[in-house]
Amino acid sequence: MSYKSNTSNELAASTTDLMQVPVGAYVGDVIIRDRYDLLYYNLVTSITGDLLLKSANCDVVLPNLTSISGTLSTWYGLHNAGMEVLSLPSLVSVDSIQMSGNELPDLVSLDLPALTDVATDIYVYGCPSLTTINLPALETTGRLYLGYGNNTDDPNPMLATLTLTALESATVVYFNGNSNLTTLSLPALLTTGTLWVEDAAHLVTISAPLWGSGATLFVTDSSQLTQVLFPALETLSIGLWIGGNESFTATSLGLAALTSAVETLYIVLNRKTGSGLTDTVGNALLAQLTVPPTVQATVQNNDPL
Repeated sequence: MSYKSNTSNELAASTTDLMQVPVGAYVGDVIIRDRYDLLYYNLVTSITGDLLLKSANCDVVLPNLTSISGTLSTWYGLHNAGMEVLSLPSLVSVDSIQMSGNELPDLVSLDLPALTDVATDIYVYGCPSLTTINLPALETTGRLYLGYGNNTDDPNPMLATLTLTALESATVVYFNGNSNLTTLSLPALLTTGTLWVEDAAHLVTISAPLWGSGATLFVTDSSQLTQVLFPALETLSIGLWIGGNESFTATSLGLAALTSAVETLYIVLNRKTGSGLTDTVGNALLAQLTVPPTVQATVQNNDPL
């Protein structure tokens, strides 16, 4: 989901008198291609428009930028080869973030340490070199997609550090692939409609200790996963799907407060045939729930989703 524009309002800083650099608020899209552009826009504090990475061949650091009314995005079809770091240390708010690995082959670090609010969505996917996503101040966003699309591809295969310590609210938290990460920790999360984790090959622990209610919890096909810890979760208005997690044991599910799943309860806790752990865990969880007669409540063994 990258930005594609037909506008011709592209300002090339390399051919512009640097004595005319903008200071403070800037109205219009800002396009970064090289170090000249970074120098030109260095004193901009807010952008009424989009910030677009268009074949940027260097690390992108804008230390004074605090807000973007539009999207922080790559430019459709143009690789930013040579850009290893994207750092906006003062950025507090942006409407959306769209980072596609098709245009970011060398990105190693996405560093937005002051960002508190993303009005709509965050998409970061398909980044083959990305090791670090740093969002320690982020409190609210719409949909948070880390990994996206075809499940046969690992969207962010090198991601090892993910910091979301302040995140309180997100419409959706979607985590697909990211096979190098071992822990998904959301210590401040209070509200999300859907928490979806899939194909996380080395993920061991998922935790959101304050999350109390939502629509859907979906955790599948993460072979090393041993802990799913949501001790405050009481209600899922749509349902619960858990399956294909081969390392689950009888103590893997931390869902002691969960009492209702309205539409669907589907538990597939895969283990070796005859282990008995699947039925033990699944039926114990089923027994603690108040499940309406209309709900499909299923516990299965060794039958992946």
